[in-house]
Amino acid sequence: MRRPRSIATGRCYHLMQRGHAGQAFCLDDQDRETYLRVFFEAAQGCGLWVHAWTCTDREAHWLVTPQRTRAIADVMQQLGRRYVAQFNRRWARSGTPFDGRYRSYWVDAQAFGLEVKRFLDGQAQRLGLAASALDWPWSSTGLWAGQRSPMGSPVQALPVYWALGNTPFERERAYRQRLSEPLAESMVAQIGRGLSTGRPLLTEAGWASCPPVFQEQWRLRPRGRPRLKATETPQ
Repeated sequence: MRRPRSIATGRCYHLMQRGHAGQAFCLDDQDRETYLRVFFEAAQGCGLWVHAWTCTDREAHWLVTPQRTRAIADVMQQLGRRYVAQFNRRWARSGTPFDGRYRSYWVDAQAFGLEVKRFLDGQAQRLGLAASALDWPWSSTGLWAGQRSPMGSPVQALPVYWALGNTPFERERAYRQRLSEPLAESMVAQIGRGLSTGRPLLTEAGWASCPPVFQEQWRLRPRGRPRLKATETPQ
């Protein structure tokens, strides 16, 4: 069961939006261009920094940091109104092409931001839509790997990306090298758990710094019914 969202300014979040019932909400390149343009325009106006993104046919992923508490919600609302209207008008459809509410979870950007960024930039390749991550133009891959011109606000590099080198060339080369390395299965599993449940992706120290009630809310428990103590009888 997904818990209510809790968005805080200055924190990094991984967002995912899917098509309704597994269907595509981008039917061609023009749709993808429109989807991305609407998102970036809304992010610019709502105070949402964008660090990484990818848009395929059936899903889109974003790595963002809100500068306002309602920045993410406002961007997604604008996207729902503006993109859906254009999509339905173009394809003579009605209703929403999106699968309910978007998914999100908090990411410790310093510890895991680069790994989640690699997950986003490599998604099209993993889905078999491109021979390599750099071949998919509807993602942030080319920007950070030095194959596209820098973009202005709201696109902002993560601090961990700046730490990859002292010059743009060094950073781009280092990121291309990181993209060629497979993500650890444990990291992919944690990202998947975050998307499915909303569980934050934090270090042990990060969890320890959170209030006890927050830690208890997200404590991982074994599947199935809890074991009975010796003095208990089943109900």
